[in-house]
Amino acid sequence: MKKEILTVISNRPVDALSKVYQMELSGCSEEQRPGQFVNIELDGLFLRRPISVCDWKDGVLTLLYKLVGKGTALMATLQPGARLDVLCSLGNGFDIDIPALTRPDVPTIAGPDIPARPDVPAFARPLLVGGGIGTAPLYLLARRLKERGVSPTVILGFNTASEIIYEKEFKALGLRTLVTTVDGSYGTPGFVTDALPLLASAFALSSVGAPVSNPSTVGGSVSDPSTVGACGYDYCYACGPMPMLRALAPKLATPAQFSLEERMGCGTGICMGCTCPQLTGTKRICKDGPVFRLDEISF
Repeated sequence: MKKEILTVISNRPVDALSKVYQMELSGCSEEQRPGQFVNIELDGLFLRRPISVCDWKDGVLTLLYKLVGKGTALMATLQPGARLDVLCSLGNGFDIDIPALTRPDVPTIAGPDIPARPDVPAFARPLLVGGGIGTAPLYLLARRLKERGVSPTVILGFNTASEIIYEKEFKALGLRTLVTTVDGSYGTPGFVTDALPLLASAFALSSVGAPVSNPSTVGGSVSDPSTVGACGYDYCYACGPMPMLRALAPKLATPAQFSLEERMGCGTGICMGCTCPQLTGTKRICKDGPVFRLDEISF
């Protein structure tokens, strides 16, 4: 954790109809890990507001937040030049240094124009799944993976077309990005799990254009196109509302990490509002998480 005074560069809705704002702050000297969060002090409010990190580059911190209460409404009024007291580098983020998950039948890269590299993380085909504002922490994760020569596939789920955020930004990274909407107004109708059969239909070729010789080694049932294993992915990162995570979990026979950041309250562990039952006992999401391995979580 590091306390810094940051300056607002920009603060605006992601589009004209959106209740989601994007704030950029300068002066963040400490590199932020994907999945971590910051805690912002706001005038007139007793508790700071925890917000997940969307991106960090060259000292510029990018946050996405949704207007849901007094704190975020106050954040939306902040103008360029405003200075904020921010606790940075909070929480346990996504781990991208995963040991020994490489399968011999699939290259450790996920793009036809990326040469093989011995320092690429030890998994071949990660899948990123985000829901609503839970999309935000996955962007820095996707960018970090790309920097390592790994191109994940991304599934983003929203209620309706007007709520879609960051589809263009993920595609600008050169990533295959699928969008689902509950009302069917854009992309694949339904939930994020409804996009899995679409990925399974393309499973005959790996993401580098090479046939996968033994799909049963991927994880999950290859006879069931609704599972992540049938899609050829061997690792999953996810962040979104708890109902989405509960629905996704049974589809995974692969290792996975879930961010439970939706449950955070004060962001310091004092309020105990983010306690979550774990297989190893109850933990506080803001202090012990917000990212946990799937095999740690008790749904």
